This record gives sequence, structure tokens and C-alpha cells, in this order.
Amino acid sequence: MRYVKTVHLKEHIRPAQYFYSLNLVPFRKVSSKRLNIEGTIYNLWAFPKIKKRDYLLAFPLEKIDHFIVLEYTDQQQYLTLPTNKVYKRTDFKMKTRQVEYLFDDIKRADS
Repeated sequence: MRYVKTVHLKEHIRPAQYFYSLNLVPFRKVSSKRLNIEGTIYNLWAFPKIKKRDYLLAFPLEKIDHFIVLEYTDQQQYLTLPTNKVYKRTDFKMKTRQVEYLFDDIKRADS
């Protein structure tokens, strides 16, 4: 997984309300696993792909005023993370996945 960014919210909002407000349906809680990231306990949520990339949002259990965006390449990747570890955001480093598009190798005729 790769840490992308932390998004700070203007008001406290539940994950389901956030996903509905952006029409990110269907969304789901990934598992009952909880991750401790820098002293805050998070649940992981998944939603439809955006621009051919898979992201997870980590919402804190209490005082939901922010969330963490993580990118992943393998759906089983987050299930193998040990839950007894306290993670830092820098622990989530991976190479950005190269997304290949069908027409990347074709040169435009007018260029």
C-alpha cells in the first residue's frame, strides 16, 4: 500500500455520509480489522475505482474530522497487515502502479 494524503474535513461526518455525498456507491467497510496509525485507530473503507486506481480510505473510529487515502494494488494486501503494530504514514510506501492505457503506444498522426 502507498500513503497518498490526509484529507481534513470541515465538520465531523460518518464514512457512509461522506461516500453518499460524493456518489461513491457502492462502498463497503473492508473488514473488521482496525489499524493503529500514529496512535489513532482506523477502519478501512473501499469504494469504486477512480481513474483506474484502487484506493482505500482510513476513517478514524472516533472524532471523524479527517481520513487517510491509501492506494493499493492487491485486494488481499490490506488483509495481511498485522493489527498489533503501530504504523506511521511513512510505513505505507510502494511504487506507484503503472496504469497502461490502450492507446499509450500509438503516436498521434498530427504530432
